[in-house]
Amino acid sequence: LSRFSALARSPTKPQVLYSIPYQSLALYKPLRSLASNAPIRKFPNSGSFDVHQDSSVHETAQIGSFSVILDGVKVAPDVTIGSCCVIGPDVSIGAGTKIASNVTISNCSLGKIVNILPGARIGQDGFGFTAGPDPATPLAKKPQMLRVVIGDNVEIGANCTIDRGSWRDTTIGNFTKLDNQVHIAHNVVIGRACLIAAQSGVAGVTMR
Repeated sequence: LSRFSALARSPTKPQVLYSIPYQSLALYKPLRSLASNAPIRKFPNSGSFDVHQDSSVHETAQIGSFSVILDGVKVAPDVTIGSCCVIGPDVSIGAGTKIASNVTISNCSLGKIVNILPGARIGQDGFGFTAGPDPATPLAKKPQMLRVVIGDNVEIGANCTIDRGSWRDTTIGNFTKLDNQVHIAHNVVIGRACLIAAQSGVAGVTMR
């Protein structure tokens, strides 16, 4: 990404950005150039950022330098995305949500007015393994195919990790607040207006 972003910022080169698509490392697929004339707002004095051609970003959203919006992402009005974030694939972000820098989100639905602090990781695979097919492969990874669903007015603290579901969506209810460095494992369901203090972990399939 850095090579193409540097090319896009050069005054002698056209404002076109490219990125490696999520599905394949062998092919390049064009992204929409937002560095010159698109209505989506950048932060003041920010550099370039990339948006996949199959994603939708509202014109009132703000995106920081060096962030990447992958395929299947929908960004609602008045969303703020900080620098060096990777959003997608398969993410929807509700109106008024604020995402700080260095955040990774995939396979996730975010409600309205969600606040995500720096370094959070949301929607990655949970810890799931089964017996392998033979002694040479004693453990095989269990598919983690579902999503994270986060309600409205939720706060996710710095460096929190929230795993995607394997047999049901990992869910966090409206008005729930997570302190820094909280881990929510796959298939967990957290209800409305819960408070979870720093350096806590909630094991998989738990309901609170």
